[in-house]
Amino acid sequence: MTLDITRIRSSYPALDDGYAYLDGAAGTQMPSGVVEAISGAYLAGLGNLGGAFPASHRSGEIVSACRQAVADLVGGEPLGVILGRT
Repeated sequence: MTLDITRIRSSYPALDDGYAYLDGAAGTQMPSGVVEAISGAYLAGLGNLGGAFPASHRSGEIVSACRQAVADLVGGEPLGVILGRT
């Protein structure tokens, strides 16, 4: 398998200044797709899970999709994926 390093680097806008910020969880380097997804979620409005209003439903859909994606990645079931504290 060959990786296209130029294509991969181009998807990380924080690398445009020529530095790699190796500060782990600080979030300074995220692919453009992640930045766009987070921005879209905030622009649409989010709310606490379990509420009877659209922002809460959007949050629930995001959590469900995330659980499904993790389950797909590890070959598990969405109900077995815990996000955050248990």
